Amino acid sequence: MSHNDIKPSNVLLHPGGGKLADLGLSHALTPGLTVTGLGSTASVEYIDPTVIRGEPPSRASDIYALGATLHRALAGTGLYGDLPADASLVAIRRVLGKAPAISTAIDPQAQTVIAAAINPDPSKRLPTALALAQEIEALPA
Repeated sequence: MSHNDIKPSNVLLHPGGGKLADLGLSHALTPGLTVTGLGSTASVEYIDPTVIRGEPPSRASDIYALGATLHRALAGTGLYGDLPADASLVAIRRVLGKAPAISTAIDPQAQTVIAAAINPDPSKRLPTALALAQEIEALPA
């Protein structure tokens, strides 16, 4: 099962680590549903472009969302720059028409981890959230 709505506002941090919130949405997304009405435009930057194109959500799409969330946490910006908050179709078009750009302000080793999480080919992404966590833990402090 995949979460399908990983983004910074659904990551809860605590002294022992972190947890994902808002698990209810993972059951609401089914093949054939449209993107309209399923959330704010702010969520678009965390959705795997393959899902926007119509592929079913998967573990790989959650890995993409975790990579995009990590990028936002480290850079303070999204992979696609500032997306318009009041124009969903413009935001979706930007995500589908532009390659994600990893900020050069992020440490090069962290850039490599993010790149492995957001690879355009889902089969080449890190295989699990555990693998991503291990890559993050290996980063220099």
